[in-house]
Amino acid sequence: RNLFIGAALGMTLSSVLAFAQVYFNYKGIAQYAIPGGLFINPIMLGEISALVILGLIVHRLWWFIPCVAPAMLLSGARGAWLGLIVGLVAWSRSRGIAVLFLIGVIAAGWHAYNANWRIDSVTERIAIWSDTVDGLTIRGRGIGSFYGQYPDVASRTDTLKSRPNHAHNDILEITFELGALGVALVLVLAIALLRGRSRRDFPVLVAFGVMGLFGFPLHNPASAFIAAMVAGHLAYSGVLFRSDLAWCRGRIRSWRATPRHGSAHGSGEYSALRSADTRGAGASGYGAGY
Repeated sequence: RNLFIGAALGMTLSSVLAFAQVYFNYKGIAQYAIPGGLFINPIMLGEISALVILGLIVHRLWWFIPCVAPAMLLSGARGAWLGLIVGLVAWSRSRGIAVLFLIGVIAAGWHAYNANWRIDSVTERIAIWSDTVDGLTIRGRGIGSFYGQYPDVASRTDTLKSRPNHAHNDILEITFELGALGVALVLVLAIALLRGRSRRDFPVLVAFGVMGLFGFPLHNPASAFIAAMVAGHLAYSGVLFRSDLAWCRGRIRSWRATPRHGSAHGSGEYSALRSADTRGAGASGYGAGY
């Protein structure tokens, strides 16, 4: 809750800056494209805005949404909008609301198609994805190697004219760089996070995952930080950790108390300490899940 309040207050400056960039042609800060606010890139601005807005909604912090809404509206980031909508569907848990959101997505997509709204960027991303798939290996190519290795596998993109920094799909980029091991680690993490799907913040991570299919929020420090904090909360298992910690303390104390060559007294003292730690953990509520 406090994380999203602080993020919303911080995003106020980016909202003001994005408004000035669009309506007053403000150019005081170098931008990759306008409007990027303090994030330079509109895609990054949209991604972090979507995550913060969704966090404010799930915690019912309605009064802070106007601080972030201008940045979200002006960014024009389609992947961020899709992530926000899917996250809202996950939060609503209502079939009627979910259907309305899906109708809105279809209508927006149809409007964008008829208006020919940046369709060239969609074609470009499909080419990047296809080239990345062609370059996948079992062992991977190394962490951070995408930018340097992509020209070697690019057959649909002229890297002399346009060279992508990222694959615009975090899963593909992880697979490209880390191979089968990276995929396995992602699956293990996903399974661990699904344990917390009943918690309030889970839709925020759903939105992050959806945006990762069309962009690179994992490589944006702000959005990656929000996702990491939420993931840590969802995977929280302090009960097991504290119980294990109590058991380790007992082992260390028994090891210090045991004579160098061992004795029955030392063994008995260890058993007593282990039992005491177990009873103590159970009495305090930490041993329930051990």
